[in-house]
Parts: sequence; structure tokens; C-alpha cells
Amino acid sequence: MEWIKPVAGEAAMEYYAKSENLQGHQETVKEHLQKVAALAREDGEALGLADAAGLEGLVHDFGKYTEAFQDVWKGKRTGVDHAISGACFLECCYRGRPGSRPVIEAVNGHHAGLVAYDMIKAELHAIADDRKQAHGNAGKTPSIENAAQLKEANAAFQKDFPDFRLPKLPIPPADELEKKVIFYEVKRQAQDINLGILKDKAEHFFQTTGKFKKFNIEYQGLSMEDM
Repeated sequence: MEWIKPVAGEAAMEYYAKSENLQGHQETVKEHLQKVAALAREDGEALGLADAAGLEGLVHDFGKYTEAFQDVWKGKRTGVDHAISGACFLECCYRGRPGSRPVIEAVNGHHAGLVAYDMIKAELHAIADDRKQAHGNAGKTPSIENAAQLKEANAAFQKDFPDFRLPKLPIPPADELEKKVIFYEVKRQAQDINLGILKDKAEHFFQTTGKFKKFNIEYQGLSMEDM
């Protein structure tokens, strides 16, 4: 994942964020992002998160700066996920810095719902890695599927927002960065590992203690082969 630098040059096409309204106006991505960024920044001000909220609003539809998504408006394609592409852009820019993760989660989840950063990190990196196949949310195809398309989208975004600069984002409290719990089943022989039983035990633990309600839960098995 490389830092995305501003790219000079003209974008060859107009990019739209919405379909035509009843008056025949079709809002461009630039118009839409300007409006959403202003509203998000205003709402974030009350929480002391104006920069983070404004950034989320400004790049949430970054993935619409693509031919793939514009084909949706033309009726040529369906099942295109633009949200994960915007999250990929931020991942490239911030390189996984803790302060960026809540914004990445919000951009990725603004349609399909919030998913923890650690759960989508691999897909974000796959989009920018031509050696890997990326997958979007809910089984959709990412509007950006490779590094070349990412650079093209960045060029269009930079054309619309030439003064864009990455804000310094606040680092969330430590307990909010890593809300993940891993339960292990340890056996001498790998064939004796039963993750189904492990999940049942974990569920009993959750019900009894009331802990880890908002954590991401993983289950793994370990045997002598792992030692």
C-alpha cells in the first residue's frame, strides 16, 4: 500500500453521485461531497471531531470517481460497492494509523453497516495490490479493483478538490482500538479440535458474565503441530 500523492491533470469525464431528480438535475460527486462534508463537519463539531467527521463526509463517495460506478447510472452494471473503495483510499493515505481507523470503518460502512477495521484490512490492501482479488461488502464488486483504477479515481478527486490536505486525526482510547477476543481450543492432536464446542463454551461465558458484547470474536484451534 503506497501513499497516494496528488495527481495533476484533467479528468476525462464527469462523475455523478446521484441519478437525475424530477427536475432533471443530476448531482455530481463534487457537489454531493461538498454538501455532506459540510453537514458532517457541523455535526462533528459538537463532539470535538470536526476534522474526522468532515473527512468522512468528503471521501465517503470517493469510490464513485470510477467508470465502474458511473456505469451503474447508465444501467450497464449492478452490484458495485463504492464504499469499500473510499475506505481503501483512506487506508493508503494513513497507512493504518490508529486515528484513521474509525473514519475508515465509517466510510466503508455507510451503506452496508459498520465492520471493524481488522476485519476489512485485508480487502483494503487487496484492492491496491494487483496480485490479489478484492471483494466488496455484501458480495458486491469493489468499484476500484486495482492500483491503476485507484490512481485514476485519485486524479479525479484531486481535480475536484485541489486544496485537499489530510487532517491529523485524534487517536481513539486504547480500549476502542482493539475490540477483539480470541478463544482457543488446545488439544494434543489437531483432529481432536472442535470449534463448534468451543463456540458453545464461549456463548455460555458471554451469557454468564455479560462481557465482550461489542467485541469481535475469533475462534482458533492449537495442537502440538503448532508448537
